[in-house]
Amino acid sequence: MSQPDSTATADRRKATELFLKHHDFVRLVAFETAPDMEYQDDIANDCFIEFVEKAQKWDYQSDIRPLLRKMTQNIAMRYWRTHLRTLPENMRKIAQHLQDKLYASDEFEDLSRLQQEQILLDFCMKKLTPENQKLVTLYYCDKVPYAQLAEIFHQSVNAIQKRMARIRVTLRKCIEQAFGKTAGGLFDER
Repeated sequence: MSQPDSTATADRRKATELFLKHHDFVRLVAFETAPDMEYQDDIANDCFIEFVEKAQKWDYQSDIRPLLRKMTQNIAMRYWRTHLRTLPENMRKIAQHLQDKLYASDEFEDLSRLQQEQILLDFCMKKLTPENQKLVTLYYCDKVPYAQLAEIFHQSVNAIQKRMARIRVTLRKCIEQAFGKTAGGLFDER
């Protein structure tokens, strides 16, 4: 194997490792920007392919999240354009208006704290099992007390409390992994 080929292979390997490390981040950006949730994985996959194909261009010493964010948004825009072509005229105008509002702000940081938390929670909640999603919803949204949850899930109150603690840790880690930031008080006891 010649030297340029081995360098290109090493760059592609490094790009693949780096992308996989930030895969959840890319999926979250796709979740924010996709015209339809069914495209989220397709957008993330297209971003991966494009990122690896251009592996020799990237500076692996700096934070690549801004680059991945922009790539993912650009790919999502392509999906928006394709999606818009298939809609009737009146729906196309509505979708274009929503798209313009969505892309008016380039950065996640421009969103309010409440909007950021909602996006993060939605994304990370989908990673929980359906039963744990139900538990979190009942506890936090419906304000069902631990004793009643214990009856619903056929567990002791102590088991439910421990399970909720594990779920909070899981959600916190999901957010921290996706953004490299601390989740603050987002998952503290109510």
